Amino acid sequence: MSATVTAQRKQLGNELRRAREAAGLNQKEAADLVLDAGGKCSQAKMTRIEAGTVSIRQKDLAALLTGYGITGERADTLMDMASSAGRRRGQWAGYRSVIPEYFRMYTDLEPVATRILAWEDGRIHALLQSEHYMLQQFVSAGAAKVNWLVKSRMERQRVLEKPPRNVSSVSDSETDGAEVPYTFIVGEAALRRMPGGGPDEVMADQMEHLLWVSKHYEHVAVHVLPFDAEVASTPTDFTILRFDEKIKDFAYLAHPSGGLYLDDEDDLQYFADAYAALHGAVLGRAESREFIKHVAEKYGVQN
Repeated sequence: MSATVTAQRKQLGNELRRAREAAGLNQKEAADLVLDAGGKCSQAKMTRIEAGTVSIRQKDLAALLTGYGITGERADTLMDMASSAGRRRGQWAGYRSVIPEYFRMYTDLEPVATRILAWEDGRIHALLQSEHYMLQQFVSAGAAKVNWLVKSRMERQRVLEKPPRNVSSVSDSETDGAEVPYTFIVGEAALRRMPGGGPDEVMADQMEHLLWVSKHYEHVAVHVLPFDAEVASTPTDFTILRFDEKIKDFAYLAHPSGGLYLDDEDDLQYFADAYAALHGAVLGRAESREFIKHVAEKYGVQN
């Protein structure tokens, strides 16, 4: 799967951070290299460049590479990365324009993640939602441009169609999820709470969709955390995205007015531990399917 613009910026930023550290410079000293070459830069901008949130001009990058002592093929590779990462391809035009700005980095990086570890307690995760479920959810929330929202979400779900590269299939017997690239923990409440309060047909469609995904995609694990699971407490919903070594892993938390991207090592470890605790209490993949089938009967699904 080709890297997105955001992924390319993240890769370049990580490479530049490693190069700066290898040269024994701090971010202010790196910014001074650009200033000395006639460019415009600051320590704050260097932070954003290395985080991959902004692009860098070719002239400014050349100054950094010279100061870091990088030449030859590696310098050419980094210049090419900067050129690609700086292009605007209008990816947020049309129906994708409904995606809020705070969530665009997430949706841009989601397709290149090597692992997706998600926990949702009260609703079905976006990547697992049926079309009827998401439609009901958006309408009940009074959202505008509902058709565009549905289309953009269904486009996101294409990430589940095939596993990341270099990932082998996993059988149902491997219930710990250690090698499953896309692992979703679904709270029992999400299976029983209908968006907007109904109708049953919406949840019947959603249950059938969950069963289809869990059956047909070996690289996708759907686990149910039942009400009687032995957990001390359940945290707020979150998703962990993991990447290859060129992009930093992060945990994402949505809130009513935006979202948080947490890639600090301590923060990420906290959520990794929280996910492991939840995963230790879930039903296995096959057991989860049977549980979903049982709940689906409430909505009229014949198994």
